[in-house]
Amino acid sequence: MKIINILIVVFCLLLLNFPTHVQAGDSGGPYVIWVNLSRNIAIEKEIMKRMKESDDLDFENGIFFFKKRPSGITNELVYKAVIKNDKAAIKLLVKKISQPFEDFDKGFDGIIAYDEENGPRLSVILRNSRDVYREIVSSPKDPESVWKTFSSIIPEVTRKP
Repeated sequence: MKIINILIVVFCLLLLNFPTHVQAGDSGGPYVIWVNLSRNIAIEKEIMKRMKESDDLDFENGIFFFKKRPSGITNELVYKAVIKNDKAAIKLLVKKISQPFEDFDKGFDGIIAYDEENGPRLSVILRNSRDVYREIVSSPKDPESVWKTFSSIIPEVTRKP
C-alpha cells in the first residue's frame, strides 16, 4: 500500500511538470491588412515608425501589410464596408481576408482602415465577423494618441493553426 501511495505522489509531481500551453502549430500573428482611406499619410507613417522602433509590442509576431494586399481588396470596397456600412461589401471582405495569399495559406485576421470621413478614426473588419468596429483617434496629431488607438484595435489571431 505504501508503494502505491508513493507512485501516486510521483505521478502527480510529474503531471505538474507538463506545460499547460502547447505552442506546436501556433499560427503566429496577427496578420493584418492596412488600408488608408484618407489623404493623410502622417498617421500611417507614425504607426510604421512606432512598429519599427518599439521593442515591447503586444503583437510582436504580427505581420502588417501596409502597401501590398490581395487583389480585390480595393480602397473602393473597403470604403463601402467602412464608410457606407454596406453588408455585401463587408461579407466580401471577410471572404477575401480568409483566402490564401502568397505565403499566408490561411489568410489574414483582419483589415484596419483609417478614414477621416466622420472625424479621424480607425476601423477594423475581423475575419470571423460581419461588423465593422470603429475607434475615434482623439488627437490625430499626437503620436501617442494615434499609437494607443491603433494598438487597441489590433485583431486577435482568428486563423486556425
